[in-house]
Amino acid sequence: GRHLHGDLGHEVELPVALEPVDDVARPIDDGLLARADDARREAPAHQAPVFLCNAEGLYENGTGPEHYVGTQGIARDITDRRRAEEALRKSQEKYAKLFRAAPAGVAVSSMAEGRFLEVNEEFERIFGFSREELIGRSAFALGIWFDDRERERIVDLLRGGGSVEHREAKARAKG
Repeated sequence: GRHLHGDLGHEVELPVALEPVDDVARPIDDGLLARADDARREAPAHQAPVFLCNAEGLYENGTGPEHYVGTQGIARDITDRRRAEEALRKSQEKYAKLFRAAPAGVAVSSMAEGRFLEVNEEFERIFGFSREELIGRSAFALGIWFDDRERERIVDLLRGGGSVEHREAKARAKG
């Protein structure tokens, strides 16, 4: 028996076009001719499978190019994961555009401390603060709530599983 040992490689993401082109001359977009034996059909990036590959060289009786006898590896198809990540990214972009362009002042804040995590331009305009002045700071620290107990009542409602609709609250703008 032969004694083979490997030199474990690293993971590589690899988009792969799997379908070969027929071995005939064919026109391509710019009017030139291409031979199929010179190329493989390229799938659009959103359709090409993506694999995560681990590979290692196999060597017999030592290491180095003179002892190399082959390669072994494993390829894991991560196409669905990449497509899901892309769909999530697109969804997040749409949400961000909608959030920023909303005609009403919108803010996202932490429940526990009331620190602003995100605000839109209309919220900035209404309260007179820039995004940089708001993010990471609480409405309490900025003096926005006229009555801090009102915020606590609203938070208690939300923590109890309720919702807040059409509730008036007094607030202060910068200045």
